[in-house]
Amino acid sequence: MGIVTYKGEEIPGRHQPLIDEETFNRVQRVLDEHGVAGERRRVHHHYLKGSLFCGRCRTDAILRRMIIQRTPGRHGGDYWYFFCIGNQKNAGCHSPHLNADRVEEAVVEHYKTIAFSPEFISAMQLALDQMLAENEMAQRLYRKQLQDQLKDLETKETNLIELAADGELPQAKIRSRLTEIKREREKLEADLVDVRLDLSASAKYLTTCLELLRDPHRLYKAASDKTRRRLNQAIFKRLYVFEEKITGHELQPMIAELHAVEAGYSTLQHGHDEATATCVAESVLRRHLPEKQLATRSGGEYVNLLTALACAVHSGRVSSNGLLVRHQGLEPRTR
Repeated sequence: MGIVTYKGEEIPGRHQPLIDEETFNRVQRVLDEHGVAGERRRVHHHYLKGSLFCGRCRTDAILRRMIIQRTPGRHGGDYWYFFCIGNQKNAGCHSPHLNADRVEEAVVEHYKTIAFSPEFISAMQLALDQMLAENEMAQRLYRKQLQDQLKDLETKETNLIELAADGELPQAKIRSRLTEIKREREKLEADLVDVRLDLSASAKYLTTCLELLRDPHRLYKAASDKTRRRLNQAIFKRLYVFEEKITGHELQPMIAELHAVEAGYSTLQHGHDEATATCVAESVLRRHLPEKQLATRSGGEYVNLLTALACAVHSGRVSSNGLLVRHQGLEPRTR
């Protein structure tokens, strides 16, 4: 984001930032929400620590983390290698040590595979803008409805007080009715406070994810080590490496879901029906999500929601009463 690292110190660069500071800060909030690579703090720090897992062990359905080792050179200097923890513990993994520099380059190249298409980003943003406009109108109507109900209660309360003054109704009955009106008023006032179902935060969150992956390779390649680490944590749950190549990944849920929506959208754009789009979306979701999270997200209503969002983006209409409200995975938690 316009930062240059010089002798270990980050200073503002003179080049045009690839991503503005506000968007970068929102990425940080994505990290707070999703981005925990889970590495243990030890002596040797590397921005890929905690993100890399053994691709060889993955083929045997075994999850093992890659750890880093520093080896002093014969003629001075240090050499850095990643290797599978199963190799260290003699647990059956015999994959070789991997040169850290070449692994870094492999990750840079892998960022080319996760970009969203410009067409999908534009269509998604158009649909989100419409959703926000519809949501704002719905909020205004609902707020007016609540305010009208409060006015009706005020009128009823005034009438009861006048009846009490005239002695036309028993005092106990009037007190009971006034107490009931008070409870109704408190509920309506609470509803009036909560009526602002502000989807703008959710829309900004989605927009940040979309912009983050507009040209992720260019963004990541130009980033400092610190920023690369943050990007890896925000986007990936795990990166699998074997023979100094990235052989697979698992994405953070939000990013995986958006890729599934894009796949469904692209399928519809090519003239296929909704059933085909559903199959494609579910297939993409399976490819990008960890097994444990996939178990709660695969099939049924969940995939139907993703397909419905793809259809909505395809048609340019996303309902504010539907997907982003009902589907917690497609908005940041606020409580």
